[in-house]
Amino acid sequence: MSAARPLPLGLREPVLAMAPMVTQSDYAFRRLVRAHGCTLCYTEMLMAARFAESEDYRRRAFGSGVAADDHPLVVQFAANDPQVLLQAVLHAQELGADAVDLNLGCPQWKAKLGNYGAWLAADSENWPLIEAMVAFCSREPKVRIPVFCKIRLQAAEAHTLDLSTRLQRAGCALLAVHGRHLESEKARRDGPADLRAVANLRAKLSLPVLSNGNVRCAQDVTNNLKFTSCEGIMVAEQLLRDPTLFSRVKGVEPAPLELIDEYLTYCLELDGSQSGECFSVWDARNVDVLRNHLRSLLVGAVGTAEAEPGTQHLITVTRRLYEPLIEKTVDREVDAQSLSGPERLQRIAEYRRQVRIPSMADVLKPQNVWEIVDFGLDNEQYAVQAVAETFVQLQRQTTHPVAVIVDDWNECFPCSEYVSIRYDNTRFNGYIPSYHLSMPRAFHRWDGHKFRRGVKICATSWMRYKRRQYRPELLGVRDFEIRTVRNFTQQEFANYVMYLRIMGVLHCFPAKDLEYFYMMTQGNGWQARKVLSTLY
Repeated sequence: MSAARPLPLGLREPVLAMAPMVTQSDYAFRRLVRAHGCTLCYTEMLMAARFAESEDYRRRAFGSGVAADDHPLVVQFAANDPQVLLQAVLHAQELGADAVDLNLGCPQWKAKLGNYGAWLAADSENWPLIEAMVAFCSREPKVRIPVFCKIRLQAAEAHTLDLSTRLQRAGCALLAVHGRHLESEKARRDGPADLRAVANLRAKLSLPVLSNGNVRCAQDVTNNLKFTSCEGIMVAEQLLRDPTLFSRVKGVEPAPLELIDEYLTYCLELDGSQSGECFSVWDARNVDVLRNHLRSLLVGAVGTAEAEPGTQHLITVTRRLYEPLIEKTVDREVDAQSLSGPERLQRIAEYRRQVRIPSMADVLKPQNVWEIVDFGLDNEQYAVQAVAETFVQLQRQTTHPVAVIVDDWNECFPCSEYVSIRYDNTRFNGYIPSYHLSMPRAFHRWDGHKFRRGVKICATSWMRYKRRQYRPELLGVRDFEIRTVRNFTQQEFANYVMYLRIMGVLHCFPAKDLEYFYMMTQGNGWQARKVLSTLY
């Protein structure tokens, strides 16, 4: 066990910190996470130059000053000039900040254009400037608050150590390390964080270190701290979905849906103030920040629920398919029997009562998502329910890897042979009928390769004689009619996959080497890249 290191601001190990998040680290949300175990909050990234020169900018960030219940608070600045940063630090100190943080980890394109964040730190020629900024502020007698820094891993571990040593020498009091390298903005969170590199770095420094990355549940916090030996942990996106994460680390299990009322209360208190403080200085309306938080909180609340296959939403999904068939049957009788409008509605109600919508819960008690998917593939009358339940289960998954088959149209939902898929440069003259695809076989190869313990979403492309159709005779509807359910469009499925990624469901997603997509598209590299591009 490594020796304890003195922590600034009277903090105690482990430090449980909320990361700086643009348009999401607002005062109301900081109050929410503090109420549920967070011991250190960062503001969203602020531009040091604007903060130093604009009173209006400062008022939008803090109103008349940092609130009494908003401590300890670290104000994060993006800067590339020592004098400008110093002026911003002095203003932050005057407004009541407990510490300031120099942003050396932002990977966004605007950071590259502005020469700050991770892009500033990525060039070793800028390291003397970075060291000077930290030293200029930490050694200035007028500055009474500590200076922190937040970085990403550099191209090589030796480079990360070199930069961190410079920051330590310059007077950095606490270092937060995001365990990923600088990539393109779209790929900045791809793959797991390199906690081994974080642990190695911490072992070679003498200042306290916060580990940032690879947290999706309370157990991840404990595992991360144990593996890295860091003095604390910094969490970003998972806190948006579960602001009670740090309470869970301590064994407290709050009620998820109550968080929404709690957050709204904080928002109303702030929005009704006369201080001029905004939820964000980044040209985001208060209502937009609020809406985004509510969306994340609602998703998080769903994610904490127990999985119970066969609940009412499954029957609702199936009923939607058959409702048009019932109405069409009644309309035929209306024409034949000259029924009036009220009689028509009464007849529809009678038919609804007659139809027995099958519930998957009556015949299946699945132990895992695999069983739901396989059951849907083998039992067409329950296929739609199985698909809907798979989606619900994936919403609730936070720890298991998922492999998703993507082949442009024939993804994971039923389709018919009438759907054709465009592929350039094929023997089908640009179009491949869906019944020619063999994704289940391709998936079988991939499944044994990397996703033995994962959840699979099987493509349901079948040969002509096994095509998926939903027939009313299965439910006893009097008039028979074949109804084919369409597949997702490519864009719809791209949105679906993006949602799974945001939820932290898609682990081990091989975005860099394209091997997965080459296989899914039968070696058509152009199509593989096209599909890949829609997922980001």
